[in-house]
Formats: sequence, C-alpha cells, structure tokens
Amino acid sequence: MKEFFSLLVARNKEFYRDTGTLGWNFIFPFIVVLGFAFGYSGKPQAEFKVGIYRDSQSAAVMPKDFLDIKYIEFITIDNLAAAIQKVSRHQIDLLLA
Repeated sequence: MKEFFSLLVARNKEFYRDTGTLGWNFIFPFIVVLGFAFGYSGKPQAEFKVGIYRDSQSAAVMPKDFLDIKYIEFITIDNLAAAIQKVSRHQIDLLLA
C-alpha cells in the first residue's frame, strides 16, 4: 500500500506542475459553460411567423386567444404584394388572407 500511495503522490505532483493540463481540466469547462450561457441568454424567438393580410376594407377581428399562441408569432400586413414578397423570401412561414 505504501508503494501505491507514493505513486499517487508522484502522479499528482506531476499533474499540478503541468499548467496546460490544469488549464484544460479546471478552467476550460467554466469557459465553455459561460460561453453557452451567453450564447443562449437572449429572448426566445417564435418558432413560426404567420402573416395575416388585412386590407383596409376588411373589419374582421381575430380573437385575442387566437393570437396568444406560445410558439407562433402573428404579424398583420396591409399590402398584399409585400406579404407575398415576405413569404417568397422566407421572412414569414405562412400567409393567411
């Protein structure tokens, strides 16, 4: 048992003397965790964007409960040409007219 303990002490001293190993094993994991925390700390974006086309003559009103869905963001658009252009450029996922 004495040989095992002396080998353990020698290996630990060798480990602590190597500053590169200490950095990778103790400092680098904290840097990675902080990087991910910073990268994912923003406001969560909606999974889908839905454009609702309403011209000036239509007076249809959407119920508030319909517009309050967790993963869908609703955008009202007045110009049909602009709405079609947004769909073609993948700025919105769906257009309801």
